[in-house]
Amino acid sequence: MTTNVEHILVTPPDRYWSDAFNILLVDFDFQLAENIINPLRSSTINLAIHLYSSNEDNHEWLLNVANASDIIVLNLTQITNNDLFKGQLISKHNTWYTGRRYLDSIWPGYTDDVLSTLLFEINKQQKYKDPNEKRL
Repeated sequence: MTTNVEHILVTPPDRYWSDAFNILLVDFDFQLAENIINPLRSSTINLAIHLYSSNEDNHEWLLNVANASDIIVLNLTQITNNDLFKGQLISKHNTWYTGRRYLDSIWPGYTDDVLSTLLFEINKQQKYKDPNEKRL
């Protein structure tokens, strides 16, 4: 049986509209993001991975994509011009973060292993997806 699985990488100002599982990575440099993304290629569900780097300044895009994302992962290891917006996103129910572990008493979404967290969330999505569902 063949499946039509798409994995799309999206950066500002582009948007991707579909029923894919939407992931937003904020303030990850490209090499680190690539190390996270490559193992996700074996996923059996459609993934739209949005990257927002520390040198981006399209904050409207960031907030719009965050509102449409299934999971958000923030990199808090360095101070960037996005910290104000990361502060707004960190309290969302679907947000995880790495770096600054001492914040876990305030915000419970801390993770040491971003890849494992993403794989866990994708696995949950795969379990709940109807295998007989047809795309229009």
